[in-house]
Amino acid sequence: TDVVVQLSECRKHLEELLESIPTMFQTSKTAESAFGAAIKAAFLAIKSTGGKLLVFQSVLPSTGIGALS
Repeated sequence: TDVVVQLSECRKHLEELLESIPTMFQTSKTAESAFGAAIKAAFLAIKSTGGKLLVFQSVLPSTGIGALS
């Protein structure tokens, strides 16, 4: 029911997701990034509980909130 959960409760599922990400997007050629929208969604998800948000970005945000050219 929540977006934010305890790591101990779902560690196995999270590890499986992280391992599958490279194959999920290996054929994607889209170089656009909706960085601003992703940060806003993450902030809204954790604002009631607090926490730390780590972001790794490899391209400039090119679409949506905070897009750069």
